[in-house]
Amino acid sequence: HLTIPGDNPAARYAHSAAAIGQGKLLIFGGIGGGSVMLGDTWVYDSGANSWVKINYSVSPSSRQYSAMQYCGQDGKAYLFGGLGGPGLFNDLWKYDSGTWSLVEGAGRSPTPRYGCGMAYDPASGGIIVFGGKVSGGFLDDTWIFNPGSGTWQEQPAQTDRPSPRWNFTFSYLPDAGYCLLFGG
Repeated sequence: HLTIPGDNPAARYAHSAAAIGQGKLLIFGGIGGGSVMLGDTWVYDSGANSWVKINYSVSPSSRQYSAMQYCGQDGKAYLFGGLGGPGLFNDLWKYDSGTWSLVEGAGRSPTPRYGCGMAYDPASGGIIVFGGKVSGGFLDDTWIFNPGSGTWQEQPAQTDRPSPRWNFTFSYLPDAGYCLLFGG
């Protein structure tokens, strides 16, 4: 159990989190007490053992079950999708040195969804998005976002792929050289 002095984020679930380097953890949104949807951003600094609430003039809207991933290629965190007041999102946001910005990707992008998985693949330099939930059920599609070109590319469906699902764990295992999907 770690005691962290000072201001701390409210208790929550269905939020997004990503380790962003230098011993820091970024969290965004989720659902707080009284089922209130949150749209706040916090950064935990392990060196200082403290949380800092970041206030922005531009940031993602309040949402739950979005996906977040740190990208080793450009040193930024990306937040995708989620479920909010107006419905499902398929927007992509970039967190860079304390600033959120909306990423205007070229071409097609994944359909709006929530509860999808997101993992960084250093071999391709891309961020992989898999599955999620839509109003009509679950998804089993795979997309890769290329931070260098700012484009999405849908991957061809393969017969040997995970079944449609949402709210699972999806991580890249650097020593193994592949992504592992579990649960959902």
